[in-house]
Amino acid sequence: MIIRVLHIAFEIWGVFLCLFMSVGVSYKRKHRDDFANKMLALLFSNAIILISDVCAWIFRGDTSTLGYYMVRISNFMVFLFSFIFIIAGVNIYNEVLSRRLKRGTLLFAKIEYVLCFLLILLLILSRIFGFYYDFDSGNRYFRTDYFWVQELLSAVCVLIFMITLIRYYKLFAGYERAAVFFSIFVILTAIIIQVFVYGISLINISITIFMVAVYLCYEAKYSMDILEKEKKLNEKRIRLFNNQIQPHFIFNSLLVIEEMCRDNPEAVETIRHFAGFLRNTVDNMSETECIDLKDELELVDNYLYMQKKRFGDTIKDIEEIEDVDFKVPAFTIQVLVENAIRHGIRAKYPPGGTIWIKTYRSGSDHVIEVIDDGVGFDPESIDMDDEVHIGLNNVKTRLEMMCKGSFEIKSSVGAGAGVLIKIPG
Repeated sequence: MIIRVLHIAFEIWGVFLCLFMSVGVSYKRKHRDDFANKMLALLFSNAIILISDVCAWIFRGDTSTLGYYMVRISNFMVFLFSFIFIIAGVNIYNEVLSRRLKRGTLLFAKIEYVLCFLLILLLILSRIFGFYYDFDSGNRYFRTDYFWVQELLSAVCVLIFMITLIRYYKLFAGYERAAVFFSIFVILTAIIIQVFVYGISLINISITIFMVAVYLCYEAKYSMDILEKEKKLNEKRIRLFNNQIQPHFIFNSLLVIEEMCRDNPEAVETIRHFAGFLRNTVDNMSETECIDLKDELELVDNYLYMQKKRFGDTIKDIEEIEDVDFKVPAFTIQVLVENAIRHGIRAKYPPGGTIWIKTYRSGSDHVIEVIDDGVGFDPESIDMDDEVHIGLNNVKTRLEMMCKGSFEIKSSVGAGAGVLIKIPG
């Protein structure tokens, strides 16, 4: 009776622990990739195992109709989701290792999937023929002669898992090694003990310990990823600042103003726009979050005004602004407009052309298009890290990191270029 109460208490505690960890994963899910879904699958599987085992213990020996079905269903669910749990765990570590090795699905994962599907098939057959476990007249679960087959195959799965982790030992950080190998050792020990001892669900308890270890590693990795992203964003902000406040642009603008001051009353207006551009640039460089679209468009308007004063009628712009209620990383549109002028319409012979700036809604997405009728280029041939296209790469990276936006280039030689940005609403 004491063992029964302890089991139920421990496993209910484990269910709440899984729910707590699920909230932790889901709360910041929008900042993570599909790895979060794999973590939730692992937590969900573990919670089902624990809930099912609690039901198995509660209804054990209950000869009512409800008890009869609950005992059979709950025991079957414990075994079924144990195998699903292994699959979910393999998915996570295959994802980690394949990313670090830059490969597709690893061999160990394929073997584990085959073994788990075999275990599930044998489990279903066992319920028909009873060669793993059965129930006595008092509606109590008991093992049959071939139960060891299931435990042996499960142990093989864990051993393959452990051998794989040992093989790629150097790919893991210190805290990952300690947490994973400790929890794997606990599960393997529990399986070995449970082959010989019945009446205590060590495997379920050990799986929860494993789950906690994986979750702690997951949160630690997430925290380090956030710090790394912040570091990269800060580096890009500094680089962007250096690119934006270019001495040659300031010098050329001042020359334009100097010429206009001699005999043109528009000088004051030109100075105002230039000052506005500098003010917007400095203000936006201090922003660590996305800014309102209208602030970005104000910067773009000031920039275009200066460029049109410098190059005259060779630069035209058409704005079709239908959607303004969203935010973008600072300089997103301005960099694209600058790139279109410098490498698109000014590269034509004779120089000149039009830039279209569009914003609109498409489903739940906010869409930005910057199009020019310049010389165009082959998107497949460009290097996003070279000096010419570093601005595009900067915009692409900040869109992905700061607002989960997508960035697509559409261009061909001689037919202009366009950039399509989608930001989730």
